[in-house]
Amino acid sequence: MLNISKILFPTDFSVHAQDALPYAIELAKRYDSELHFLHLQVLHGAQRMDSPDVFPGEEEARKQLAGHAEATDGIRVSHQTQRAINASTGVLAYAQDNDIDVIVMGAHGRRGLRRFLLGSVVEEVLRFSHVPVLIVRNDKSRMARSAISRILVPIDFSRHTQMSLDVSADLARAYRAELCLLHVVAVPTYPDFYVPASGSSLNTARIRQEARDRIQELAKGMQPDIAVETDVRIGQASSVVSQFALDKDFDLIVMPTHSYSGLERVLLGSVTELVVRNAPCPVLTLKPFGKDLRDSLSEELEAQPAEEGV
Repeated sequence: MLNISKILFPTDFSVHAQDALPYAIELAKRYDSELHFLHLQVLHGAQRMDSPDVFPGEEEARKQLAGHAEATDGIRVSHQTQRAINASTGVLAYAQDNDIDVIVMGAHGRRGLRRFLLGSVVEEVLRFSHVPVLIVRNDKSRMARSAISRILVPIDFSRHTQMSLDVSADLARAYRAELCLLHVVAVPTYPDFYVPASGSSLNTARIRQEARDRIQELAKGMQPDIAVETDVRIGQASSVVSQFALDKDFDLIVMPTHSYSGLERVLLGSVTELVVRNAPCPVLTLKPFGKDLRDSLSEELEAQPAEEGV
């Protein structure tokens, strides 16, 4: 079983945070976790948690946090307000100081050009968090629902694949959900004046069949108590994953971020970042080089040699 003993729910009391709250409560119930409510009073008012709403004072914030805690139906809770230079560093510091296992946050869900904005606080927490982050976008075209019955797991056959399989399988058991393993075969794009080699379509068909065989083997290796289906599509990975999740009405996407050191650490990985921004459902981002929610496989994963993803 996954080790999720503490869940952090940072809130600015905006509609975005409120949409994410049921997911935090439900996850805490499924794993008997302690739920931490946190509101940050940002110094100088220079950075708010991406909310257009008027922020409550410290006393009012405490009352609202207490109200959240009373509505959790018996879950173990902790709630407090803190002051921070900015919201993202405050969230990350609290997670580290309190040994948090998962952070649950709400993000903007918008259309048009602004659709691609998650909000600076969410972006920074996603990039720098050492623990998994569950992002719930506020999308009025889809009613928020904390019940999870269908989980999509994009598979790239990298060394992080096993982590995705293990975590999603355990979530499937906890929520009694179905899994779908999806691999996207990337097809190179060419200028209009360039004619690809005549055998390129045959190569794509062969690669797709090999991917289908490989992903079916992964599905066969999962426990028989989990309902698993597989699919292989062709196209641009982030677009295909987001559209597939919409078309098939998935409730959750589970995928790793590609964590780096140094300057490259600020990059989530283009596929994961775009999926988080465009997905029609919540996305749980795993941290391959951060906290591993699995109990017994952390050291085994770290000992595996590096391998390039597809």
